[in-house]
Amino acid sequence: MDLQLRHRRRTRLTARALSLGVGAVLLVAHPLAAATPPSIPWPVDAPLRVADATGALGTNVSGLAHDGATGLWAVRDGPGALLALDRTGTTWTPRAGWGDGRALQYPDGHAGPDAEAVTTVAGDPGAVYVGAERDNADPSRPRNSVLRFDTTGQGALRATKEWRLDALLPLGAANTGIEGLAWIADDALVSVGLRDRSGALYRPADLGPHRGGLFVIGVEQRAELFLVALLDDGSASVIATASTGLASVMDVQWDAEHRELWAICDNTCDGRMAVLHPVDGSFTVAAEVQPPNGARSLNHEGFARLPCRDAQTLVVWSDDAATNRHALRESTLPCTPVVGAELGTTTPSAPATTARPTSTTGTVAPSDATTTESNTSDGSGGVPATALVAGAAVLLGGAAAAAAVTRRRSHG
Repeated sequence: MDLQLRHRRRTRLTARALSLGVGAVLLVAHPLAAATPPSIPWPVDAPLRVADATGALGTNVSGLAHDGATGLWAVRDGPGALLALDRTGTTWTPRAGWGDGRALQYPDGHAGPDAEAVTTVAGDPGAVYVGAERDNADPSRPRNSVLRFDTTGQGALRATKEWRLDALLPLGAANTGIEGLAWIADDALVSVGLRDRSGALYRPADLGPHRGGLFVIGVEQRAELFLVALLDDGSASVIATASTGLASVMDVQWDAEHRELWAICDNTCDGRMAVLHPVDGSFTVAAEVQPPNGARSLNHEGFARLPCRDAQTLVVWSDDAATNRHALRESTLPCTPVVGAELGTTTPSAPATTARPTSTTGTVAPSDATTTESNTSDGSGGVPATALVAGAAVLLGGAAAAAAVTRRRSHG
């Protein structure tokens, strides 16, 4: 749906609400609101293609992260394992010496991390960071954490450090927690003028020793992103948050080449993806991107956009359900920012967010997002902001309706 049609529909709904009088549902909750981000098709007119040998990787392959230009890290959530993959021709195959992956263990040596996401950190060679939402030995209780693993040894991988995040993030049931994990370097965050939740500019030096950047954590149930500092002493702090506008988040990736932060959803919302840009110190949804043909019904829990080569970049998804016995599928993108190349417009302003506690030990209070409308007319016949605000006084008796999202799949 184009932007003008969407705006006209919102204008008609708002005008109708204003004409209903006392007791009507108030659609406008605040005069300052972000424009609805546009929805754009996958920029390449090509179907999704299978990218692994039949049955080669099994099921439960969840998060992905690129390992250079021709490698992938992948995690399996049950049993928890780390896989190293290399591209051979047009197929991803297990790296020599890695077999079917290496079992993951907690720092105390017991196996069981329900590994859902994976990323790497510049300046920390030979290590990967894994996001887990529970201990498979006790699956009824959440154990949301980020674990660091040294990958240079042999055999099972025992975590060298664990950051426990259950008390820090607004989490629900054991199987609805951390699903996405990415890392953004401090110099990139400073250069885009990131602001913390108090509105102050992000100053890495104020944190003390940490991982040289912030981890972007995608929480499935909240469909929200949390920029978290993992400190060397084992503590953690939420620096900033970002809304994705999706029904669920299954993986995240920071594309440093194009300064785009991707959040993906699986078949819960037909494979749609949100691309966020840094705007006025916050990460804001610039556009919702539709998946390639063939991706809507797949249980995609992992996503990786590889570095550009030969004027294009390879994009890989992992299917937790291994539909038709294939865990990996891929497509391509041009070596340009997806939103800028498609729209040729600037990104909308960041929406206001509810302030939350910044304690590294206390539970982060949930935010109650309220539906908002644009506060300006774009010249296409919209109701001016002053008319919307003036009508609010007679609409205070209205009740807001909440729409429930029906989940269409379960995952590990």
